[in-house]
Amino acid sequence: MRLWSLQSTEAVDILRQTGILRTPWSLSVSSPAWQQAYQWMADRMESAGINCENHAPVWAWHSCGKWKQGPTRLDAYALLSDLQVMAGVQTIEFECPDHLVLRSWYHIWCDILFHFLDGMPLDALDPAWVTQCFKVHPRGFKSHYAIQAALPYIRLAWVQDIRPLNLTMEMRTHHEGVDFSVPL
Repeated sequence: MRLWSLQSTEAVDILRQTGILRTPWSLSVSSPAWQQAYQWMADRMESAGINCENHAPVWAWHSCGKWKQGPTRLDAYALLSDLQVMAGVQTIEFECPDHLVLRSWYHIWCDILFHFLDGMPLDALDPAWVTQCFKVHPRGFKSHYAIQAALPYIRLAWVQDIRPLNLTMEMRTHHEGVDFSVPL
């Protein structure tokens, strides 16, 4: 399965040095609510037979704006903070085994994430959201949708390309004339 992951330069260095990129829980989230949401996704992965081996999920993209199309600059612009852009972000394009990927609708995941960020109890999570979140199929895809992918790791052997994300601070503040539809 072809996927794209936006990763820090530091994470890409780890991938190149060790041949594998995993996300330690200590580096994955900034608050207990985020960790609870990520753990919820790791639990869904485990239920689907995907073992993260005590690591947080590694996030990637399956489809952005079009089925099986990677993220564009506009997607990156919307997702990344100024601090992340300044620190350096790279796009990893890779081909991985399907059985290691749990795909989900990004817009539904955001509803679930905000459930956790709002401090709602787990048993208050709408079961219909959970069911719908993982029913990913091209027939339900619309041009304003995105499909994310959660996987336990990325192997260097899978990598097709690693390229710097060309999203400068000037683009973020003066974006007139910038074509954000360009794939990363």
